[in-house]
Amino acid sequence: MGFVQYHLRRQRVEAEIASALVAVWERELHDAGEPARRIFLFRNAVADVRRWLDLPQVAATDGGDLWRRLATPEARRQAVVAILDACVPGAGMTDRVTGVYEHPDLRSTHGTLYHTSLGDHYPVSLDGFTERSEINIAACHSGLETEIAKLLDTHPEVTAWARNYGLGWTLPYLHDGVWKRYEPDFVARLFGGRAADDAVYLMVEGKGRPDDESAAKRLHVEDYWIPAVRNNDKFHPSLRRWAFSQIPASYEAYESDHGLLAVDLNAAIDRARQLVPAAGGGH
Repeated sequence: MGFVQYHLRRQRVEAEIASALVAVWERELHDAGEPARRIFLFRNAVADVRRWLDLPQVAATDGGDLWRRLATPEARRQAVVAILDACVPGAGMTDRVTGVYEHPDLRSTHGTLYHTSLGDHYPVSLDGFTERSEINIAACHSGLETEIAKLLDTHPEVTAWARNYGLGWTLPYLHDGVWKRYEPDFVARLFGGRAADDAVYLMVEGKGRPDDESAAKRLHVEDYWIPAVRNNDKFHPSLRRWAFSQIPASYEAYESDHGLLAVDLNAAIDRARQLVPAAGGGH
């Protein structure tokens, strides 16, 4: 097969399988009462199909003559089922999602002093330094976030934490048929040091007043992102244990009861403790 013919055939197969995936997703969104924007669904479907086609166990099918096999409607239907089966939990198989990751460009904040012009920050003094954060100062958007930062920096179960603002770490989520990027407010390492057997990572969201969009973020983090990381065996087990907590009350409520925020954060940490192998948790 010539170079041009190969790419034309691949593009046709990709488009046909992606269209079938979109049809399934549109039905699921319709049944859930969610609007669907086909252009965004199709882009994501094409990306999923390309990753699936490039898997070694798929590309080597039938001695490399994959494209001739996928020319039949039945083979393409089976491909759709295989892709959906790899992405969505099935009956009795709640941990089917597996993440696909590129190798990140790892850098260190050691020796770097950060500054902020935001009015809310922790420590309160711009000349102060955090005790357990990888970053010397936490730039915050509210008094609630500042109080969360203070608690994380002083909590005995927190071994390290960071205010995730402007660091480039975002997670995908779907809301009103549109894929967006979500920036968790904080991430904390609990119970152990880096690569420790009992380490658990906790995302903390200081929303204060939950709404439909914050619910969509939580759904995608808990039902998709966390299982994807948990099932990726390329990571050390200590990096695969994640939990999520959304601080439920408003800053005004915490102002009127200064102990309430600590109670809610402690409850989230206690739930995360269940992920530690010694406590009966999974990976």
